[in-house]
Amino acid sequence: MHFGGWNSPYPNVLLNPATGREVARYQQRMHPALAVLSDLHSHLFVARAGRIAVGWLCVLMLGLGLSGLYLWWPRKGPWHRAFTVSGKARGLRLYRELHGAVGIWSLLLFLTITLTGVGMVFHQSARATLAFASASPNTPERDPSLIPDVPAVSGRTVISGWQALALAQAGHARINPTSVTLPVREGQAIKVQLGDWTGRIVFVDPYRASLVADPQSPSRVDGLSMQMVKLHIGHGFGPLYWLLAFVTGFVPLLFFVTGFFMWRGKR
Repeated sequence: MHFGGWNSPYPNVLLNPATGREVARYQQRMHPALAVLSDLHSHLFVARAGRIAVGWLCVLMLGLGLSGLYLWWPRKGPWHRAFTVSGKARGLRLYRELHGAVGIWSLLLFLTITLTGVGMVFHQSARATLAFASASPNTPERDPSLIPDVPAVSGRTVISGWQALALAQAGHARINPTSVTLPVREGQAIKVQLGDWTGRIVFVDPYRASLVADPQSPSRVDGLSMQMVKLHIGHGFGPLYWLLAFVTGFVPLLFFVTGFFMWRGKR
């Protein structure tokens, strides 16, 4: 059984599920190639300035997508032609039909990924928008690293991480655990993550073997923000969504190529 996460400040722990004994500890790190791609995608290798640039590029892409929908909208003739590419199309007509057909079929996912990307970069503005749209108070953003303190009891034996896991799972038996964060100092609760990072967090008092209330329960805006992130990364939507999102990532390149030839053909 494995507990831990990518690039976590805490060591990852391997446990024997039959005995509950610790097998090994290690720090989990992302593969260098994936780390490079992740940095390029989210920061353009320029830290915070790059992330802001990515956000504004998403805004630009959002505008291009919406303006493209307006330009694609058929004014006359059969509608089905706007969704297909004719086998006889050549030259400028081929570029135009390919540009429009691919654009309309990928538009919904393209706008979804782009809009959620804007929200992830400018997350405070996104939270304010979500709070307004849902008529909910815009509470402070939840700190995922927050672990509550508990009154320490001197001389009392603290429970193990395995016991804390059993207590945390008692009310959520159907959710598989992914990590257990043991206290790094006296008077700190044990943090149990059930499900992945979008799942449920449970805190356990190691001295009294009891559950501890979450000091900052997720608000409605937190939940909506998490749904926005899930839509962007495709979490919980299955391999088909990931494949479609991957293919949609190449759509702007196709738009650029076909758009360039359309522009040049008209001149």
